[in-house]
Amino acid sequence: MKFSIPLFLICQFFFIGIQAQDNVTIAHTEQFELVSEYAPSKDIVIKVFLPYTYHKDENIKFPVLYLTDADVFFGAATDLSYFVDYGKPSHITVGISYGSFEQGWGQGAKRNLDFYSDKFIDFFEKELIPKIESKYRVDPSKRIFFGWSAGGYFGANYLFTKTDLFQNYILAGIPLIPRLGLFEKEQSFYEKNKALPVKLFMAVGGSDQLVSPDRFKEFVNIIERRKYEDLMFTNEVFERMGHNYSTAISALEKGLVFILKGHSIYELLLKEIEENGIDTAIALYRSIKTNNPEDYILNENELDNLGNFLIKQNKLEEAITIYSLNLETYPNSARGYFRLGEAYSKKGVTKLAIKNYELSLENTKNENRRKMTMEVIEKLKNKD
Repeated sequence: MKFSIPLFLICQFFFIGIQAQDNVTIAHTEQFELVSEYAPSKDIVIKVFLPYTYHKDENIKFPVLYLTDADVFFGAATDLSYFVDYGKPSHITVGISYGSFEQGWGQGAKRNLDFYSDKFIDFFEKELIPKIESKYRVDPSKRIFFGWSAGGYFGANYLFTKTDLFQNYILAGIPLIPRLGLFEKEQSFYEKNKALPVKLFMAVGGSDQLVSPDRFKEFVNIIERRKYEDLMFTNEVFERMGHNYSTAISALEKGLVFILKGHSIYELLLKEIEENGIDTAIALYRSIKTNNPEDYILNENELDNLGNFLIKQNKLEEAITIYSLNLETYPNSARGYFRLGEAYSKKGVTKLAIKNYELSLENTKNENRRKMTMEVIEKLKNKD
């Protein structure tokens, strides 16, 4: 006799099981309350994410990301720390939380921008930053501010009125409405200062209905025309995104990469190849590597990805040049030789393809990769 359980009973059992679970705690996090003299919500919950390397070496001091609207963004920010730092988080995240999204600066109706902006500066300068820098091993010269929407306005306000409070800014969806006066604050700052020693990433959704992308571009153009000394600045318009979570998290990810790692050499060289050719791009790369390598991401992945893109565009000569350039820095890279072998194979230069596949074989102990590479070499030899 067949025995069956009605679906609704299975569902009931399933949901009872879900309801019975305890709250999930994000790994490597802790939190504490901070009684504030300046915040509109007097009791602020501070959420802290510590890299798992934090307790391994007591001599290391870490950059700190100060994250507004942590009730919304803290979980995503901790996840991003792993991806941005290739699985080894290298910065502390400090989230400012109010218990729920509605309690703090989260809703425009509840955070009076004109009034709370100055108080928020005092909250950071006099309460939060001293607390964090006395409690944790942080590098006070590497403070990062993240703000989205009204939080982005707060950050832009600090940028031009309290410049030395943070050295790095990620600002997204800034409400550039006339009454907030950010254009005027930037003008006033420029009249007194020709240097702006910060790293600044700004972003907006291309379909943002609350923040005009055109006003954003106008603001960006002004900053770029100033040619501020010591400013590292980049920006992005996320097409088909609005004033929403996706824009904020995309900005946080790209901003962290820019601040912690530098400009993408991939994007710079690709533009140079398209505009001026491969030889000029190579000369630019060598100049950057010699003179200001700290400003760019110069790891193996960047050039590898650039070569892969050129292969897809059927620009085989350019791809071969980029793969060869990568091998100058990483001469024992099995992946590098394999990529170069693929490029020569696609070009029909079989001898050089086999040579580089064999070099790849010499530089790897991974059995699966060795087997795959030997199969490729065998096919090429049989083809001849």
